[in-house]
Amino acid sequence: MPDPEIRKRPRKKRKGSKKELDQVEVKRVSFLEQHERRVIIILCILAGLRVLLFNAGFPFFNNVDEGAHFDMICRYSHGHIPKNLEHYTRESSDRIIWSFTMEYLGAPGLTPRNVPPPLWRSTKEDKARTYEGCLPYMKMKTNHESTQLPLYYAVMALWFKLGKLLTLNGGHLLYWLKIIDVPIYALLVWVSHLFVKRFYARDVFLRFGVPLLLVVFPQDLFYSINSDVFTPLLFSLSLYGLLVIYFSESKSYAYHLLTGLAVAATSLVKFSNMPVLLVLGILVAMRAWKGWKSGNLRAEAPKLAVLCLVAVVPIALWLARNHFVLGDITGNAAKVTRLHWTYKPFAAIWSHPVFTAAGFSYFWAELMKTFWRGEFVWFEVPVASPGMDNLYVWSSSAFLIVSVIALWVSRKKHSAEERVAGAMGLCLFAVSVGMLAFLSTLFDFDGCRYPSRLHPFFTSGRLMFGAIVPFAILYLRGFDIILSRIGLARARWALLALLVVAVLLSEIEVSQCAFHSQYNWYRMF
Repeated sequence: MPDPEIRKRPRKKRKGSKKELDQVEVKRVSFLEQHERRVIIILCILAGLRVLLFNAGFPFFNNVDEGAHFDMICRYSHGHIPKNLEHYTRESSDRIIWSFTMEYLGAPGLTPRNVPPPLWRSTKEDKARTYEGCLPYMKMKTNHESTQLPLYYAVMALWFKLGKLLTLNGGHLLYWLKIIDVPIYALLVWVSHLFVKRFYARDVFLRFGVPLLLVVFPQDLFYSINSDVFTPLLFSLSLYGLLVIYFSESKSYAYHLLTGLAVAATSLVKFSNMPVLLVLGILVAMRAWKGWKSGNLRAEAPKLAVLCLVAVVPIALWLARNHFVLGDITGNAAKVTRLHWTYKPFAAIWSHPVFTAAGFSYFWAELMKTFWRGEFVWFEVPVASPGMDNLYVWSSSAFLIVSVIALWVSRKKHSAEERVAGAMGLCLFAVSVGMLAFLSTLFDFDGCRYPSRLHPFFTSGRLMFGAIVPFAILYLRGFDIILSRIGLARARWALLALLVVAVLLSEIEVSQCAFHSQYNWYRMF
């Protein structure tokens, strides 16, 4: 018989019981909600600081057309808008020669140990010899970005002139052009929080998880001079404004006007941003239908007309200008010719490898790698970790699939705002991927380094980085759903923190090569 005294002893509560864990979760959520504004401000500051530190670590001029974009800024700073493909200007050539490093693309016989010193540390004789040898080449070099959309170059030209007014010169003036990426990325983190808070108000994990993921998102686009830098912020503002207009009947003409300007600005940055016009058309049509059913269409129609006119007229005027000045509505014909691309016959399009399982798998994997960590190379080797690349590809694939399935299966459990925002975000992401796949099929890339005949795919993730906020929402929602299914829902914050730390440490590790360069900003002081 058991001892009756033993039976009377109270049982000790097991450490980490379900009730205790639930209380910890409630306290964590309560703390975040009480200090929400402060937490987000801290995340924005951390995001900007990370971009600043890595920006200063990567020297000029990288392998992602940085020199071409800089030359365009120089042109616009003098009020010159090219009317055809043009050679590099003398100003941009001088500054490129002054700061250029061969560490990105390498050269025959060049190794990390025998990289020549920067020109600003060389003797007068070496400088003169370098300029004498490089200037003729630069004068003959054609800038294939000459006929591209103007907004980024116009804004950056003003920023460039401001740097000159502040008496910046040499490498410091060049890094001044990259410093603008810091507030842009910090604002992107802030807008991502506003977006989730507005359309996923009940999901605290997304409200803080999306900005946190963006703080460490290792896209090297923001460490360079590149016209894609403006894309994610403008795209996010456009999508936010359009969704608010769809759900709100009381928004003013001014709000419609500002949203239209955001859409117009997005489309005037890069042709790869044109999916924003598709989102505009869908949401305006849905809003008109909603107004017709409620009997408010007559009151809403003028506002929608203002939105559409402001959004569409600027890009229409630029396309008309291209038609009359360049003889080509997009302005891309000269660039396509310069890069030796030729259009395929319609019948040959369907033989493209993207229509095979192996080809699409390759396309998707390479696209996800560059979507996460960018396209920089160092001595022609990607600045990347193979292990983290696999994590990016497999986690993106799994989490997106789960999130898309849940978006349909659990649609009745979510609010109308969550359903529509989720559907529009998915549409934007899918159209962006589809656009790159479609463009890959159109051309024969004979003689081109990227894309090439061997790998005929556009896999530059920066070209669809406008969808970063919808992607982050889908990614973390899939992450959360999987953890809930396997009984690890309470560990989601810890596992997200682990992912964030792993991404950050990996980026620090793979970027060491650039931080040791003699050509970066740290070595200019």
